[in-house]
Amino acid sequence: MPVRQLWIIGGMLFAVLMQSTLVAAAARWLRLDLPAAMAIAFGLLSGPLTGSMAGLIGGLLADMLTGRLIGLGMLTHGIVGLLSGLLSRRLFSENLLVPFVAGALLICLEQMLYLLGARAFGVVIPLGKSLARLILPSLWYNGLLTALCFVLIHKVNAYLADGE
Repeated sequence: MPVRQLWIIGGMLFAVLMQSTLVAAAARWLRLDLPAAMAIAFGLLSGPLTGSMAGLIGGLLADMLTGRLIGLGMLTHGIVGLLSGLLSRRLFSENLLVPFVAGALLICLEQMLYLLGARAFGVVIPLGKSLARLILPSLWYNGLLTALCFVLIHKVNAYLADGE
């Protein structure tokens, strides 16, 4: 298996583990989504295939860890990874404002898609209350988280490119 694929799998595994431990414990009143931020950053840096692959891996790992609605997180994370990769073709993603704004908006979209998907499976989560109390207040934090992931992944990609 190529080093880049191992980097994506390892990075997403790390993101899911951090999400389930440190992020969950530190931010109970925020809806931070580290696996989605990583998938978006991978997509912005490496294109739609890599972004969607990272999203699918991270979403599936997160779904398996939580044990509820298996596959829904995989689908929603894969969608935002794909969309970020498609955005990277249109935008100059080296500017840190691009991953910040893309991360904030795409994670908001991912969370809305998850809520709608949960509703389709019969799990009713109040949409308006979730939007007003969790999703919208977390926009800035998720944007910042995506920008930080973007910088980290950019540095690791540069390191891997020098090694090849």
